[in-house]
Amino acid sequence: MGHTRLRLALVAGLFVFGFSFLFAQTTLELGVLGGITNYLGDLQQTHFEVRTVRPAAGGYARLQFGNVVSLRAHALRGALWASDANYSDLMIQKRGMSFSGELREAGLQLELAFMHFGAERIRRAAPYLLLGWNRYEFVPESSADNSTLPVDLPAATFTLRDWSVPFGLGFHFLPHPRVNIGFEVSWRKTFTDELDGYAPVGSANDWYFAGTLQVGYRFGKVEKRRSDALTKS
Repeated sequence: MGHTRLRLALVAGLFVFGFSFLFAQTTLELGVLGGITNYLGDLQQTHFEVRTVRPAAGGYARLQFGNVVSLRAHALRGALWASDANYSDLMIQKRGMSFSGELREAGLQLELAFMHFGAERIRRAAPYLLLGWNRYEFVPESSADNSTLPVDLPAATFTLRDWSVPFGLGFHFLPHPRVNIGFEVSWRKTFTDELDGYAPVGSANDWYFAGTLQVGYRFGKVEKRRSDALTKS
């Protein structure tokens, strides 16, 4: 029993020490982001359609724990749109469907840098992986006015509120120890087939995409580059 308590105390102590160590090196970053959103689903199944890209904008707050792990909260506003008219396939064109709507999203994501981003004399730039959890709201306005085939659409406009899982990769660059410029691309996996207001039997769930450029200011303790330190000395 004594050895068990000792092990538990040791593990707890290491956990508290590790957590304190992380927070001792925490940097808060606040910034804005802008870019694009796009859609992948029943009206756009096989490729990234450039014509359906829509602008997006938002803001974020990032906590950087050391030089590898970051946690970011964000809010994003964009739009989704697609149309069967974009396809060259005549059968799809005969379906004659289209949809559009405004997208609002808020979420939290974990970011893991491949290299020691921001460390003194080591890295001013680094790529990172991201994985998160988002809550989004979307009101699809679907139409089949040009259809020559029977299409089952909702009888009335509805608001879709659900969760999505973002994953992708990004790149950070520090032109100054307190300024961070980044770019990221990520797909959002949803749990519905109704982003476009069209859910045929047997089809897969819809997805959407975000690509953003980020500019942020870093508060708290930041490590200066070697050239900066030499300039001040």
